[in-house]
Amino acid sequence: GSPIFLNFVRVYGGFDLYGGTMLTVDNPYSGNLFLGGIGFGGIEIYTSKWSAAFIEGGGGGGGLLIEGDNVIAANNGHLGGGFIRVGSRFYF
Repeated sequence: GSPIFLNFVRVYGGFDLYGGTMLTVDNPYSGNLFLGGIGFGGIEIYTSKWSAAFIEGGGGGGGLLIEGDNVIAANNGHLGGGFIRVGSRFYF
């Protein structure tokens, strides 16, 4: 629900939080807990009533709160990265 400027440009952003567990073949039921989040923002330019071009970027990361006895999860306890996306959207 962000406003549209000049009748064809929209600036937007958001964030997601996520949680779960890291499972492995050796120890699928270990008691680890992983929490993380991601934030993003972008610009959407409406090229017609039914389509738009966009560029957006963001990044995030997460980490283990409880390691359990999962060696792979403990060795990869902090994960993160970023992204830039460019593309088009079509509305029906």
